[in-house]
Amino acid sequence: MSAMFLRFVLTAGLSVSIKAVAVSQPEQTQEEPLRKAQAVLPKYKITEKRIQCTDHDSLRRAFFGDLHVHTTLSLDAKVQDTRTTPADAYRFAKGERLGMQPYNANNKPSVYAQISRPLDFVAVTDHAETLGENLICSTPGMQGYDSWPCLGYRWFPNIVGLFFSMKATDGERLAGLCGDKGGICLQASRGPWKEIQQAAEAAYDRSEDCAFTSFVGYEWTGGIFPESLLVANIHGNVIFRNAVVPALPTSYVEANNALALWRRLDDQCLGNDSGCDVGLVG
Repeated sequence: MSAMFLRFVLTAGLSVSIKAVAVSQPEQTQEEPLRKAQAVLPKYKITEKRIQCTDHDSLRRAFFGDLHVHTTLSLDAKVQDTRTTPADAYRFAKGERLGMQPYNANNKPSVYAQISRPLDFVAVTDHAETLGENLICSTPGMQGYDSWPCLGYRWFPNIVGLFFSMKATDGERLAGLCGDKGGICLQASRGPWKEIQQAAEAAYDRSEDCAFTSFVGYEWTGGIFPESLLVANIHGNVIFRNAVVPALPTSYVEANNALALWRRLDDQCLGNDSGCDVGLVG
């Protein structure tokens, strides 16, 4: 994904227009062909092997995308009966029509949406805090599916779902569901995390056209509960530069402040020689 990472660095959610500035051409010299050849090479480090983009611009160019997309893997989307998968989200970003809730008795969507212009880049950033809980409570046969938290979740999804989120963003996991030290839910998180990676890889255009860039990512979300009981939400979207990512995302349960998050990212990604690289956007 590194060949297109400059798009993320230059845009990061901004919609900008950049005008080219005409400059007078210097007189041709023997060194001019060399300078022209160097001008078309990327001025950033490439962290993976891939075909060079044919449409490379040494000057800045505006690209448009979204670095904060939720799917059915996020509990707050799931309780609203969102059924969009990461793969669906990328197809929508590329211009395909997407069905959504409410669904009828035959599970057919009653509403469809389609964007008028395909995006250039997208990152699916589902909540790291409840990836496992969401999967367990929605999948018959999984360990914990019949636990009292999951029973409440299925009967009163909006109320109990909020309780799940409040516990997670307070730095805890439900012992009645996740077991000792949250191990059951952490293990269950591996499936959704792998699905996020696979969907990003499938959507990424690795051809010389470089028509679409997808990033592996997740949302790290916490909450502060003052005396007013109103939630002061803090969050960040963790975006990886390429397909080399940690075995599991770091949630607010494992790192309940920004410094702790960066320390874990440094330990699991930036501080080793695996080729992993990562950034954080709001």
